[in-house]
Formats: sequence, C-alpha cells, structure tokens
Amino acid sequence: MIVIHRLIKHPDYKLKTWVQVEKVKDMETGGKHTAIDDPVVCSFNNGIGFEVHGVDPLTKFRAKEPKQVILTMTEQKINALNNKGWT
Repeated sequence: MIVIHRLIKHPDYKLKTWVQVEKVKDMETGGKHTAIDDPVVCSFNNGIGFEVHGVDPLTKFRAKEPKQVILTMTEQKINALNNKGWT
C-alpha cells in the first residue's frame, strides 16, 4: 500500500507531499517499507513541477530562460498572416 499525504495545516509542510510505502507483498525482490522518519518528500518547486528530496528530475528538460509570451488579438494575427502572403 502506498500512502500519499500532505500536512495542509503545517506552516512548513503545506506545499510538500509525503509518499510512503506501508505494505509490501514481495520483499524477496527488493521491495521494502519506507522508514517512518524518512518519507519521500516532494516539494511543489514554485509551481514548475516537483522536487524529490531537493532534486528536480526535470531540470535538463526545461528551457533555460522563460519564453516571452506576446498576446495579440486574433485580428492582428490574421493581418500579419495576410501581409506575409497567407490568404
């Protein structure tokens, strides 16, 4: 059994998710329980994904600099396409 838990009322742990293995059917293949004082802690990482024990596994897949998003009206997009010869 896997337990996923958040302490939403705790000031330090409200944005951290704890994952623990409580029941293992087959320990002969290497499975084991999570130690009670050492859960897998996943932090929210400022909304860009989770860090597990302080390690962000998606770091090398993220863009180095955030992309600049320019919002334009649909009419402006259509005019720009028409000016490029897209009709």
